Amino acid sequence: NMAAQETQLATLTDQERQVFEQFVKELAKWNASPEIALRCLMARKFEFPRALDLFKAYHTSLVPQANPETTSVDDVLMGLNTSSLMLTGGRDREGAAIIEYNVLKHLESKLSHEESLRVALYIVHKALDSMETKRKGLTIVSNMTGTAWGNLDRNMHKLMLDTLQNRYPARVRLLLAINPSWMTSAIISLVKPFIKNKLAGKIQVLKNFQALAQFIDPSQVTSDLGGTLVYNHTEWIDACRVQDQARGAPPPPVNMSGDIGDQLQSQMRRYVPRAEQHEDDDEPIEPETAAEELARTRKDAAVAAAAATQREVEHVASAKAAEDKAKAEAELKAHREQEAVAAAKKEAEIKAKADAEAAAAAAAAKAAHEKTLKEEEDKRKADAAAKAAKAAEDKAKQEAAAAAAAAKLAEEKAKAEAEA
Repeated sequence: NMAAQETQLATLTDQERQVFEQFVKELAKWNASPEIALRCLMARKFEFPRALDLFKAYHTSLVPQANPETTSVDDVLMGLNTSSLMLTGGRDREGAAIIEYNVLKHLESKLSHEESLRVALYIVHKALDSMETKRKGLTIVSNMTGTAWGNLDRNMHKLMLDTLQNRYPARVRLLLAINPSWMTSAIISLVKPFIKNKLAGKIQVLKNFQALAQFIDPSQVTSDLGGTLVYNHTEWIDACRVQDQARGAPPPPVNMSGDIGDQLQSQMRRYVPRAEQHEDDDEPIEPETAAEELARTRKDAAVAAAAATQREVEHVASAKAAEDKAKAEAELKAHREQEAVAAAKKEAEIKAKADAEAAAAAAAAKAAHEKTLKEEEDKRKADAAAKAAKAAEDKAKQEAAAAAAAAKLAEEKAKAEAEA
């Protein structure tokens, strides 16, 4: 690990190395590893204050609840086996590591939000072992084929996105959603203008797998996304297990404080009433004291109350989801009606303008034609007048010549008579 870290540090510029050394000293008070220090700096482009804020959020709100540094592959094996999230080794056209996310498989897995988050963090943590990924970031490709807006786990996606953006040292380059339902696509389009520009710019909605090629070469994604990349998820899990054993990672400590801790604890707890224990258990069942029986009764009541509360919460959440869906559909319908009215108005304006331009063009053409006819008539008249004038001139010349000839003839006759 030390050799690998030195290899990664060797790729830093002198300025980055200086900031890194200062940052490691700053984090010494929290006993943070140099690797986490490097990840925080890379995620915030070596901007010291922003990297420090990110580390504090990571250390105080994420590590106590689901520490990715101490999570092993077996801790998240159930989630990994769903194949809903896969780190395939592919990279997008800018070099960011690709995580393939099959939304339908996630929905079918029925994992809790915390279990899903721990699986995602484990995979992201593994991806960031690469220096190239630290620098180039992650591209998450969500295959939404077969899903609808009504059955999307929006709270889980919000939790995961918030964690990756604000509480975990990683750079998310792109979020690509492929084959969403028309409702999902429309709602994403409606809400994007209200999202921060930096985040909104990372979200791209693609209608089909072919559209993915503008961001990722098909050789870099698996057949699940229409690509040709060969990937074996079971072999990847086995390789992770070998790496975890080599580093000797201890079981992750779970802090059972806070809402997420409480939910994690409820998922991990496996309470079995004493009446259901088998007689051939290794440990004999001792008779309960009155205090033990009272404690067990209270515990059973608390579990039942918690279950009832959970059912009520789920019912409220379901009703809220239905209400949100109806509201979204109404807003979408109103938006489409507004767009239709605006389109009709625009079409009418364009038609009126085109009609006016056509009428003006026709009038101009008629005027030009009439002008041409007048010019031709004037020319014809001028030519006729010129021709008549020429004919008159020629006649006058002929008459003058005839008169001159007659006069000369008379003169010669008179002269001849005189001489005679």
